[in-house]
Amino acid sequence: MSSSSDKALIIFVKNPQPGKVKTRLEASLGPDATLKVYRTLIALTFDAAERVDADVFVYFTPVIANNAGLPDRFYLRLQQNGDLGKRMKAAFRELFDEGYERICIIGSDCPQLRTHHLDQAFAALTATDIVAGPAEDGGYYLMGMNKDHTRIFGLSDWSHGQVYQQTLELIRNEEASFTQLEKLSDLDTVEDYRVLAHHLDAHHPVSF
Repeated sequence: MSSSSDKALIIFVKNPQPGKVKTRLEASLGPDATLKVYRTLIALTFDAAERVDADVFVYFTPVIANNAGLPDRFYLRLQQNGDLGKRMKAAFRELFDEGYERICIIGSDCPQLRTHHLDQAFAALTATDIVAGPAEDGGYYLMGMNKDHTRIFGLSDWSHGQVYQQTLELIRNEEASFTQLEKLSDLDTVEDYRVLAHHLDAHHPVSF
């Protein structure tokens, strides 16, 4: 594909299906309410991404959803198989192979994420090799790089509160320059929901 941009934003999303998204939240809110929250999180993420000066790639799993409700300029892709690290590595390498020079990845779990965070990340990649946005739960809401440093996705376990710290160790092993963005909160549990619900109030769920 041809593009005038050297920047690419990857968004990892799951198909919005009951029982398949936000399972920790679903235990407290039930499947219907949880699905509404997840659709609203996706809408917020797309709102932020639509305004960024970069090509935007939405990587679905397990299948590519109908694109109704997605901004026309978004490109739809399918995540490869494997754990989260392998899937992120594959997406980055795919886009590096297509000629992009600055690439960032986000999920759809961070209602505090705004366009200016994405702008800051891409700006940082003009001066440093890697940029990251840490999350309050010990993970991260954004990771970006300007060359293939995808070895930093080599964790063996992604389900704990030390993901970000362990990733920082892998970044140090790369001997790469690094910029850290401000810390934001993901929404994964009912406690997160109570704290972050005000970020969802003014937004309507996106339809697929």
